[in-house]
Amino acid sequence: MNTQTLLQSWLPAAGLAQAQKSVDWLLVDLIEAGDQWIVSGPPKSGKSMFALSMALKISKGERFIGYECPTPKTVLYFDLELKDRVFWSRALRMVNNDFKDLCEDRNLVRPTGLGAMDIFHADDVDKINTAVNMVKPDLIIWDVLSRLHRCEENDNGAMKKVLQRIRELSEKSAHIIVHHSRKNNVYGNADAQSMRGAGSIHGEVDGAITLTPKGTDTCNMSISARAIPAQKDRLLEWDESLNIVLPKAIPENDLTAILDRCLIQGEKLSSGELSVCIQNMVGCEDRQAKRIIAEARRLKLITGSKVGRRVYYEITKSQNT
Repeated sequence: MNTQTLLQSWLPAAGLAQAQKSVDWLLVDLIEAGDQWIVSGPPKSGKSMFALSMALKISKGERFIGYECPTPKTVLYFDLELKDRVFWSRALRMVNNDFKDLCEDRNLVRPTGLGAMDIFHADDVDKINTAVNMVKPDLIIWDVLSRLHRCEENDNGAMKKVLQRIRELSEKSAHIIVHHSRKNNVYGNADAQSMRGAGSIHGEVDGAITLTPKGTDTCNMSISARAIPAQKDRLLEWDESLNIVLPKAIPENDLTAILDRCLIQGEKLSSGELSVCIQNMVGCEDRQAKRIIAEARRLKLITGSKVGRRVYYEITKSQNT
């Protein structure tokens, strides 16, 4: 490429031509081809089930938690935590124990017998390259980050190199990295800043999904991304088949059910966070959610306490006994 041609490629006309190209979405308005995302949450928050549920839906071209999957995609799943038996038993349950349906899914590929790997070690890199070149996936799931390297997670420079190495090994495939975060703070929902380890873990990726447990079968999902509009937090739940889904709306007048879903015992949410949770549960706007909060306060179902400039709500103690 000569100097003049190179210069032309840097000018607005060439850039706008790129901007007009259609997006190759894996999940419309969320994840596109080549993206690097991270899914984080505290221990036992359902991160791996979230990743597997997403992988199954994308492999079949089905909608996932409200996001459309335009066409079936090939998914390569590097699972470094679960035994082969446990992984496939879980996957079978997610397709409602339809053995034939799961066996016919040629788009979900999981190498067997994996354990901890080192993405900077030649032997492990050869295994990864072989799998990626053979499968040619649209999406790679890396589960879990801590078993992919031997670096210090609080070292910004080291973790930046880890994430860049994962991006390199994934070639042009979109990829999702499952990562353990810190334990929950009783005040509010976690966000991307609650991730364990160096700040570069969040700063390097294209997007982050943070899961905060809200009880035995529900969680809050917070999304942070650089290339898509801001996303509202969503309340999610696991159905009987272990798939993660959007919960069914609860009637506005069922205050106890709404509060039980939004405020687990001992947890406190700011007025804004509680309003968003109620909007997700009921399917209403902010003004209506605030009316529900006011009614719950009037009935003394919730108690507010001021922390700095914010008011945090929790279930009134007598309601927990």
